Amino acid sequence: GVRKRKSIKGDVEFFSLHRALRSIRRAGVCLLLIDAATAVSQVDRQLVNEILKHYRPTVIVVNKWDLAEKDQSRDRYVEYLDKQLKGLSFAPIVFISAKDGRGLREVLAMAFNLYEQAGHRVSTSELNQLLEPISAERGPSAKGGRRARIYYATQLGVRPPTIGMFVNDPQIFGHNYRRFLLNRLRDTVPYSEVPIRLLIRGRHRIPHDAP
Repeated sequence: GVRKRKSIKGDVEFFSLHRALRSIRRAGVCLLLIDAATAVSQVDRQLVNEILKHYRPTVIVVNKWDLAEKDQSRDRYVEYLDKQLKGLSFAPIVFISAKDGRGLREVLAMAFNLYEQAGHRVSTSELNQLLEPISAERGPSAKGGRRARIYYATQLGVRPPTIGMFVNDPQIFGHNYRRFLLNRLRDTVPYSEVPIRLLIRGRHRIPHDAP
């Protein structure tokens, strides 16, 4: 029910929008409802940005699939969503028909599953074992010939899973390499379908009580 800001009419719709945005910040799991009968809108992308900003586990719920499946396959529609909802390609997708009640149980089951994933913790030793072949496969490019070095990583928190990585120079670890690390980690960690917060810190900022 969220509309574009320029389409908002009256106090009720204005507060409805802001309540929806506040709900994302408080939610343990979000259900992003997409209407399969219409194109993904700018409002949908706005909600995705808010979800990613606050690292909220999300189930993409595609409604009215009974109407859309006559014209396209699920695989093609998933590819379409990946292009339209940037940054949320790791989120699970459930196809439903609210009118027929089809798929609703799967939505609830997946929501509980994501909540459990977001609360999972990987030990420091296991995390470093997972990272070792990834960093050996591809290291970040260093300007001026300086070699990038990862000292160790540890999981600092849950909901969202938060990984602290301690390195010799955080500036060497740019956006593209961070994205590569996260994508490869998703192949191995038990919380592959939820947002992961990656914090890269210099050696001098390692806390004394780090696990």
